[in-house]
Amino acid sequence: MIPGFEWLIEKDGWFWYGEGKDNRLVSVATKILAAAGQRVDAEEILAGLVRSRRGNYEPDRQRQYLIEPPLLIVVEVLRRVKRLKNIQYDDFFLEPSIPVETVLSDTEAAVYRLMIANGNIVSRHMLNTQLVDGGRVKFMALQVSLNSSPIYRQLDRGVFALRGAP
Repeated sequence: MIPGFEWLIEKDGWFWYGEGKDNRLVSVATKILAAAGQRVDAEEILAGLVRSRRGNYEPDRQRQYLIEPPLLIVVEVLRRVKRLKNIQYDDFFLEPSIPVETVLSDTEAAVYRLMIANGNIVSRHMLNTQLVDGGRVKFMALQVSLNSSPIYRQLDRGVFALRGAP
């Protein structure tokens, strides 16, 4: 009865209304896929979604429900997004690809460029000396980005890489 409505898993209450502009999973997947520049496994996208939780919202905006879907739902939602292509069962990539700067914040873009220039692995110390001490990024903006951006994967204490990139 509702155009675009489709049950994904009816017994658990997971459904799809079609592509909308405020789908957190699709936004996170787009960021991760643009930054990785290659296909990425749905598990990596789900991990980025979990990492990107935000606890603060502007007072005049409605808060989003911060419920992480199961992997099966992530795969089914991403399969329905027109600009995402599915390979095998749970690998996805952007088609057509988009410039990474169009989906990243200024801080994420600065960290992204430094990571790419250093073989996709950087330390917090390198980020601080190159970006903060160099005046390109504010200290607090860098820390917030490292703690909440879905495009980073923390490999060890103070060591980061791009999610989904080699």
